Amino acid sequence: MVKGIEKRSLADLRIKSTNGRRIVEALIELGFKLDKETKEAIIQGKDFIQIKSGPFDIDLVFAPDGLEDYDRAKERAVWVEKLPVAHISDIIKSKEAAKRERDIRDLPFLTDRNLLILL
Repeated sequence: MVKGIEKRSLADLRIKSTNGRRIVEALIELGFKLDKETKEAIIQGKDFIQIKSGPFDIDLVFAPDGLEDYDRAKERAVWVEKLPVAHISDIIKSKEAAKRERDIRDLPFLTDRNLLILL
């Protein structure tokens, strides 16, 4: 949980398009119901896919706003419980560029001074 950000059942995943088939399989295993159109969009690496047909809402982002070089962002990633997680500066940059209402609400809580993660 991040201090000051309401708990919500939504995840933003930024992923490499070459993993599309594996992503479809993983989502189905997690309990998502994917129609043919959604599966194809994932496999083809459509820039942004929003899925609300599973145990929680999820956004798949193949081309995150504000991040032009996937490999450089990957180099800055940190590992949390065996998963690479984008560096906080890249998360902030992407949320600023996306300009979605919920991202704008989150920004004040994503500074080094305010970030508190409870494990």
